[in-house]
Amino acid sequence: MRRTLLFLAVLALLLGGNVALYLAAEDLRAHPVDFAGLSPTERLAPAGLTRRQFNDLTLGFAETAGPYRVGAFGTHQIRYFGRDAFGPDAPPDQFFNYNLQTLGLPGVRDLLIHMEARSTLPRDLIIVGLMTPNMHNGNYILTRDEDIPADLIAAGEAAFDGGSSWAAAKARLHQGAKVVAEVLNYQLLFNLVLNRGKPIARLDVEACGPDRADAALARLKDWQRALYARLPVSVLLAAGILDRVGDCALPAVRRLVLHDALRADGSADWLFGDPPLLNEHPLIESTRKLSFGDEAAIARSLRQIQAIATRNGARMVVVIPPVYETDRPSTVNRIVTAALALVPDIPVIDDRDDRLPVEAFYDHRHPKRAYFHDVVQRIRGMGLLPPPQTQTGNAPQ
Repeated sequence: MRRTLLFLAVLALLLGGNVALYLAAEDLRAHPVDFAGLSPTERLAPAGLTRRQFNDLTLGFAETAGPYRVGAFGTHQIRYFGRDAFGPDAPPDQFFNYNLQTLGLPGVRDLLIHMEARSTLPRDLIIVGLMTPNMHNGNYILTRDEDIPADLIAAGEAAFDGGSSWAAAKARLHQGAKVVAEVLNYQLLFNLVLNRGKPIARLDVEACGPDRADAALARLKDWQRALYARLPVSVLLAAGILDRVGDCALPAVRRLVLHDALRADGSADWLFGDPPLLNEHPLIESTRKLSFGDEAAIARSLRQIQAIATRNGARMVVVIPPVYETDRPSTVNRIVTAALALVPDIPVIDDRDDRLPVEAFYDHRHPKRAYFHDVVQRIRGMGLLPPPQTQTGNAPQ
């Protein structure tokens, strides 16, 4: 009995601590970070943020900044699509990448409805990144509630589906389940300690460059260098022995804080990772996430996005990137093809069948930034964008 009571007491203490940490975690949606204020060499380093906080970086900025001329919306597959794809002279208000980890088409619709109400919707072109079906066997095409908050889902339902009370209640229940899962996750405690009360770091990539590593190492005292050689860098950062801004040129610190760090345009930097693995995701019929009949739901979501763009005087294009794979006919590919046939007037750049060489990918899932340069050229060729601009512009406020 005593051991049971002790166990329950320890469990209650840990749960209570995690609840307190969750409530104390900074709300980056309510207090948005200003991407537009970053210089070309500065990055936002989100290492250590929870998934909710990472999403809130983009959501908070989407609610308060803009409008940009062009916006890209989709999953992490378009994460490395940046303003540089529009040319070296693209003005600051040319482009922003509003990707979220698993943002499917219904979630894109909900986010656009939300931005429309706040007058931050892209004013010229909306680029919709449709996840390559073979990448996750059809997943994250019709999903939305992993990364879209319940209030945005409710607004989208109200705008297009009559405000179904069941859909809104389901969104709130799912959101509540995500909160519980995050509270029970030890990552909250780790993040609080790792970040030492500063959830987001602003770093200059020139100051963090590999050429500065020797100088950064020379600044450390002998005992610090000894610990750096023996202990995980996350422990040294949490203990305050190293600083993620001041010591970012040290290789291990740089890898931790600058991989997937965010640029002023919302895109990310690739720093390291495993080499691309051919056909990384298996296509197993019993686990596919699209069913026959879903082509109508995909087409309906695309039509709803098109309606939002049209009534705001913007154009729309769908981009389906390639993945590193061989020819793999699949049920999920056939469903997406059937869906696109239902909306023949919506422009599509469909690169599912492109077999790019391994050098064109960061990993199996993510094409390199050069791919998106080519995408922009093709969008211009379709007459959806004017020729490259040479004048400078101000970032939208």
